[in-house]
Amino acid sequence: MKDVIDLQEYKISNNPTTDKENKKWSYGFYLIHTQGQNGLELYCKTKDLKKKWLEQFEMALSNIRPQFEETNTHDFKMYTFTRVTSCKVCQMLLRGTFYQGYLCSKCGAGVHKECLGRLDSCRVNLVEHGTLKHEKRLNGLRKSSRHMDSGLPKMQVIRNYTGIPQPVPPDGPPLIIQIGDIIELIKGEAHSLFWQGRNLMTQELGFFPSDAVKPCPCVSSTI
Repeated sequence: MKDVIDLQEYKISNNPTTDKENKKWSYGFYLIHTQGQNGLELYCKTKDLKKKWLEQFEMALSNIRPQFEETNTHDFKMYTFTRVTSCKVCQMLLRGTFYQGYLCSKCGAGVHKECLGRLDSCRVNLVEHGTLKHEKRLNGLRKSSRHMDSGLPKMQVIRNYTGIPQPVPPDGPPLIIQIGDIIELIKGEAHSLFWQGRNLMTQELGFFPSDAVKPCPCVSSTI
């Protein structure tokens, strides 16, 4: 019966002591379990094959645990995007049909592996630690910078949205919202799953689920 090895639970260690030029299947390396369970010792027929296998294992582990997976308080994991998605950093398409890039489980940002180290700090983490840009706090309540009333409809957020699920392409980027935020509605049709708006708490534009808001009972948009 075949077994499956979850590479997330292993690290690679070379074993040069097994390398013997005069014997076949004597070029080995280890897969060591990170939690101390039984590891594996693998053997290759030639030195070249061993080198190729090591390169493939190292590349796979690099994809699973990239160098900048927790950069700027993000929490990135390899992810298969079911919809056409652009990189949050370079705005280029995330190519392929599966595992096209990395998704932050906190804010919903999707990026290329090579763009991980170039992303700004995770917005959700900033909210949790009270350091969100454009935001002032008074008596524990969020206050936005002064915003001139545009006359557009105002909606009040009734549930948090962190970017997952993502807006249906080609709508645009998700708008991160929290319960109590006031959204200035820019575009929204009655039967649309996502609406476009501006979060008056952060002055950010984007798309959010239409069922995450209700008509705002307040008259003034100055918060």
